[in-house]
Amino acid sequence: MITPNSIYNDTSLYGGIPVTPGDFIKIFCDVERVLKIKRSMVRMEIEKTLYHYTLSDPGIILKINGTAVIVRATKRDLSKVYLFDSKTDSFIGFANQNLLVYGDIKSMSSKDKFAIQRHGKKIRRIKNECDKRLAQNTIEPADDFFDLPVYQSKKSI
Repeated sequence: MITPNSIYNDTSLYGGIPVTPGDFIKIFCDVERVLKIKRSMVRMEIEKTLYHYTLSDPGIILKINGTAVIVRATKRDLSKVYLFDSKTDSFIGFANQNLLVYGDIKSMSSKDKFAIQRHGKKIRRIKNECDKRLAQNTIEPADDFFDLPVYQSKKSI
């Protein structure tokens, strides 16, 4: 018996093309660059503004650190970029934008200090997870692997 759900699930009946989440990203992203991942970060300039994104998944870091990938983003929401393999154009993962902390330590608000502490804990957690995965496998990290990013003040950029 043919039901709407069975027709929807079987694309061969109506000649449809299955669409993956990576395909949706390709359709709606209007910024595309081929960039090299360095220090577990993506640095991308969009309309004369430099944006920094940090990889947070240890599996992705170990896989693509030091290699060139296709980076896609939308100008409407630059809080996240999407990473694709440069050879196969398959979806790898995403990276979140770094938040900048304004001013020096004396003039920082308690919110900024808390953000720095949270970021430090996150970086230590990622580094520890990568160390565990490296100990389990025979994966060799890139030369700049352990130079994890830190918050920067707006003055130093």
